[in-house]
Amino acid sequence: MGIFASGIFESALFSGMAGARQFYDSFTDTNGVDLRDHTPDIDSGGLGWVRGSAASSTVPLQILSNKAAGAGVQNPGYLADVGLSDCKVSGLVSLPDNNGNRFGLLARNGGLGAYQSFEGSALSVTGRADLFEDTTIRATQTGLGATGWTSVPFEITLSGTSVTFSSASVKVFSLNYITANYQSNTKHGIGCKQTPSTAHTVDDFRIQQL
Repeated sequence: MGIFASGIFESALFSGMAGARQFYDSFTDTNGVDLRDHTPDIDSGGLGWVRGSAASSTVPLQILSNKAAGAGVQNPGYLADVGLSDCKVSGLVSLPDNNGNRFGLLARNGGLGAYQSFEGSALSVTGRADLFEDTTIRATQTGLGATGWTSVPFEITLSGTSVTFSSASVKVFSLNYITANYQSNTKHGIGCKQTPSTAHTVDDFRIQQL
């Protein structure tokens, strides 16, 4: 559970955004709950979480220790929609091992997204950040280290044709890619290209207006 799980913090954070389209989830719920059966803290779209088209039809991302966690099957993906194509998508993402790499945030109906991953052999593993479109990596930051991938504050900023994937602390980087594709899509969420374990988590997921 992140620092904004408290109603006091949420009220302060969003007090200046009355009427704004927004989505926030601290994932406070019973362990094992499918995200589709979970109610987000703030959801101006009113649709909750829906399964992404690339996701397994049988295995969800689940609630575990008040975070969204992997469930051990390939390609889970969940999306939320508050009607914003230009926005900031963010969350605290953890990837403590290389079982199920390329785990992170999805943007614009999953056609765009950003993953953290590990690449290399057991003797030479490096952490990297990947900004992708249609599963094709468009920009990469390497050399981010094979340790310390816990609660990394990831952000995808979507503004017209500009897509920026960044982290301001823990793992500091900024990647930008220009594309006219998917500009009108308004679903954003959480996903993994490989097979995430329960150690692969997202907390404090947010969609907010720029």
